[in-house]
Amino acid sequence: AVVSTQSGHYGRGNAPDREHCLNQESFIAILQVFGSSLLKSDFNVIKQNVIALTDLNDKHELFTKQTFIGHLKGNFIAVLLNLLFSGSMPIIDEELEDTLYQLASSHLEPNRGAFYVNSLTKYLASTLPPNILPNLLAKVEVPSNAASFKINLKCLVNEVKFYVNCGV
Repeated sequence: AVVSTQSGHYGRGNAPDREHCLNQESFIAILQVFGSSLLKSDFNVIKQNVIALTDLNDKHELFTKQTFIGHLKGNFIAVLLNLLFSGSMPIIDEELEDTLYQLASSHLEPNRGAFYVNSLTKYLASTLPPNILPNLLAKVEVPSNAASFKINLKCLVNEVKFYVNCGV
């Protein structure tokens, strides 16, 4: 709820060059606290906040704001990937996949999925042995639509779990 009221600190313009963020430091701090709530083990809080994050994006195009992209987007992708790959809360996998798709497809550049691919590459490199990375990274695709993105992500999650469970 705090983030929803604070999101009004952004100007209403949709073009990135017209974007204006009042109290940028406060906005970043609020979203960092919001993001840290996703690291808790309370299922209800995590589910509520993943849904709230998607709602903020739907209402205010949060994921396209330069302040969010520059300071927070990579961290949010990493936290959401960690939740998804850990398998600790499979009941919210669909919400996680939806939010990750929105994050991945929100970049305004022509190669908008590159940010996601780079974030995913960093995440996998930080959590897996280097000998299995090339095989997994070859299967990472830039999102083209929600359905193919989710299928690709589910396959990747299953492969990572396979490698982890086999101790490779």
